[in-house]
Amino acid sequence: MQVGINNIKNGLSIELEGVVYYVVSYENVKPGKGSAFVRTKLRNIKTGAILERTFRNEKIETAEIDKRTYQYMYTSGDMYEFMDHDTYDHISLHRNQVGEVINYLKENMEATALIYK
Repeated sequence: MQVGINNIKNGLSIELEGVVYYVVSYENVKPGKGSAFVRTKLRNIKTGAILERTFRNEKIETAEIDKRTYQYMYTSGDMYEFMDHDTYDHISLHRNQVGEVINYLKENMEATALIYK
């Protein structure tokens, strides 16, 4: 779904050039001369890198992000096993996908995952 640049808010997930970003901050700027624009700070969901981007009068594609609760089951080598609380489906994630959270995981602990469709 596309939204106008004036509808950008903190926490919105957007897709730019095939990459999903999370809006960290935004600022509506109305200069004395010229047209208004929106200055944003975007966090890349995969890498965590911050991108500063300015938008003028354009439409932006929102990203469909599903938030789910999983239970951490166990580790097998570099793979971490989780179970979906609603469907009881198991998913395996490589340690690189789990990231720094690895240091805090304990068996049977609940974890919230953001899933991009």
